[in-house]
Amino acid sequence: MKKTEIFIYDNIQGIPVEAYLVEDVPLDLIAKANLEWTRIKQQHRYFCEQQGCRCPDHSHWDWDKKARRSEIEMFKMVQTRFGIICQEEIQGLMLVEQMFEFAKLPPDKGEPLLYVQFLEVAPQNLNPYANPRKFLGIGRLFLR
Repeated sequence: MKKTEIFIYDNIQGIPVEAYLVEDVPLDLIAKANLEWTRIKQQHRYFCEQQGCRCPDHSHWDWDKKARRSEIEMFKMVQTRFGIICQEEIQGLMLVEQMFEFAKLPPDKGEPLLYVQFLEVAPQNLNPYANPRKFLGIGRLFLR
């Protein structure tokens, strides 16, 4: 597990706080986050059914299953699990696949292309789940 220090914006306190971009997030951390996220998303789905509103397209995702699949040998060579961890909780997850094609334009010419398979921000950081959201910019940080 490779960790890189980054800063994310704490929307509650109004300040940047220390966090970590983690490569190859361990399966046990993903399982723990998935359990908590699933509970929140189920509550929101129930609320949406009652109010007639639309749930986010990713509201049914099972990160535990996605992460375990990425451990299978044939996927392990090309898929990487990334997470942003702050205050000992996963604030977002991303699964990236390295393609067998290469960039054709500078400055990345000749570098392998990456494909973002899945990207999800923790429910406490995403509207419509939380108001106010706890941390901002998680998705943008992943893509940057």
